[in-house]
Amino acid sequence: MKRRFFGLMTIVLTLACIACRKANPQERTAERIAESESVYQTGYALMLERQYEKAADTFEKAIALDKTNAEAWYGLSSVLIELGKYGKAVDAALQAAKFYENATMYDDKIGFRNDALVQAGEAYLWNKKTKQAATQFQAVYDLDPENADVLQNIVATYIRCEYADEASMFCEKNTATYAKNMRAVTLLKEMQRFLQDEKDGTREATE
Repeated sequence: MKRRFFGLMTIVLTLACIACRKANPQERTAERIAESESVYQTGYALMLERQYEKAADTFEKAIALDKTNAEAWYGLSSVLIELGKYGKAVDAALQAAKFYENATMYDDKIGFRNDALVQAGEAYLWNKKTKQAATQFQAVYDLDPENADVLQNIVATYIRCEYADEASMFCEKNTATYAKNMRAVTLLKEMQRFLQDEKDGTREATE
């Protein structure tokens, strides 16, 4: 009797597992991953054609098929910036960064992650959230202190915040720390001229 009972329980549990699998359309499979990649490529082509609304919808479909598709998240962030949806662009870029870092198929997954984090900072800038942008860029710079592009973004953000002195100090600190980073040296010289012109009252007004 016990054997029969356990046999029935095994059948019930097996059927329940099958039902769970059928009820979980989000389960990652090789087919869904491949389809997600194909849909992403369509979205990328639409983005190049500047059909941003259609590209956004397509990237979202790719993500629905495979939520770990970092390229689709990054593409979505890019077109959301073009569409002026900066808050959502930040979120998408941060998702891209997370999935890039956890991925195994990229040769330079850390570089891709940092690019996505930088894009989040750029979305903050477009949204005129300069302090959040500076914090975001600084976080990337802490991860990759020889990234000249990030350094330039930090300085530009400080200037937008009218923190010219902080920008100069930041350049000076990083020039001393990373003497081979010629971008830091160049930016420091530019900032020193900027501050001197401001002090002398010779700096031309800019919009």
